[in-house]
Amino acid sequence: MAVMASAEAQADGYAAQAVIDLCRSWSASGARVFLLDLMLDHPQVHDRLGQPRGEGVADAILFGSSIRRVARSVDGFFFASAGSPVAEPAMVYGAPRWLPLLDGFLAAGVTLVMLVPSDGMGLESLLSHATHTILLAGAGEDHGAMLGQSAGQNLLVTGPGREGGAPFEDEVLDLDVDLSGVPDEAVEWIEKLAREEERSPSSPQAIVPLPKGDPVNPARTRPVLWGVAAVVVVAAGGLLLWDGMREAPVVEEVPGAVVEVEAPPATPGGTVQEFSIAMGSYSDATTAAGRAAALAEQVQEVLFVISPVEVDGQTFWRVLAGPAADSTDAEALRQVLGLEIGGPTSTVGADWVVRRTPLTFLLGEESSLSSANALADAMRDSGAPAYVLEVRYSDDSSRYHVYAGAFASVEEAEVLWREMESSFPDRPVLTDRLGYLPS
Repeated sequence: MAVMASAEAQADGYAAQAVIDLCRSWSASGARVFLLDLMLDHPQVHDRLGQPRGEGVADAILFGSSIRRVARSVDGFFFASAGSPVAEPAMVYGAPRWLPLLDGFLAAGVTLVMLVPSDGMGLESLLSHATHTILLAGAGEDHGAMLGQSAGQNLLVTGPGREGGAPFEDEVLDLDVDLSGVPDEAVEWIEKLAREEERSPSSPQAIVPLPKGDPVNPARTRPVLWGVAAVVVVAAGGLLLWDGMREAPVVEEVPGAVVEVEAPPATPGGTVQEFSIAMGSYSDATTAAGRAAALAEQVQEVLFVISPVEVDGQTFWRVLAGPAADSTDAEALRQVLGLEIGGPTSTVGADWVVRRTPLTFLLGEESSLSSANALADAMRDSGAPAYVLEVRYSDDSSRYHVYAGAFASVEEAEVLWREMESSFPDRPVLTDRLGYLPS
């Protein structure tokens, strides 16, 4: 299934929350659901789920990461983030690797849900494999033009501000589908939904509204969504390794019994450290590392790392200071460093550049700072410019990530990987640069 989101529906996270609610409900009904975030320019689903962006769809499609590697179990369904930033989303949408991947999902009986932008360039090939389409669009937007790319059955149109009229427009919802095997009560709910005249215009839950006159009872929303899910027999998907993945446990209620449910694994959180200050570039890594070490001795409360960049076919090693969460913090740090290093009357720092560097290679994770420092030392001996940041997790614990490099893009990260690959049997994960200087 393709869930298409217009610009208005993407605002304030409406579309992201809508597709999450949809997947949660389908999963609760017993369906195997895998959500792919294909909003590659402006992904929001991972934030809504409290997950890092990390590796995801782009890495699986373009760079060969396995589905097992990018899949995350959340709220009873599996999810893959947009993944590493890409310059041309059309390269992902039109990649040949989709065909065997989709066949695998189909063979495994998985409901694949793809969140895509309604104006995405190059989506035609991918959308041709979707049997059903949901369009999320605002009241003033032309849904007919947006659905022009869709090759499958257009199931419904809804979105913020669509007041009055049927929530599922007659020309959009097609009830002439095979309902065999669907319980009669579910079929009745579907038919009521198709003819309902009112719904909440502002909530993503309006995708499947309760029939008029019914009290808003959360316990009744599940069979509604189950009924729709039964109609949406998705033929565009498949997960080759699904059986090897961990699924959410099913807990049966027993009167008087105390049921223990395993807590979900803790996930890393915090703000992505998106910016650094480029303090200089050197033609060899040794000189750059020496400069970074000297600066670290002089200013101990700031992290100094080195990271390569390719300019006109030649590799240069930047010395980067930081990290900083936004450009304002980075600019303030640039000025402070200039004062600390050069003094109040010096012009030191005037030529330093604030650069966006939100990505990094994750080399490892340790529970103690001493273990992380030891791992970073070993990685540096192997040729990786490693450093350590402390990361807070969802269970309030702290763990220590060993990173290498700081990059603006996937292409920039490739420069460091070419330098490291002879010493590393497996490619490390390219992920968001989370964390802060260890205390």
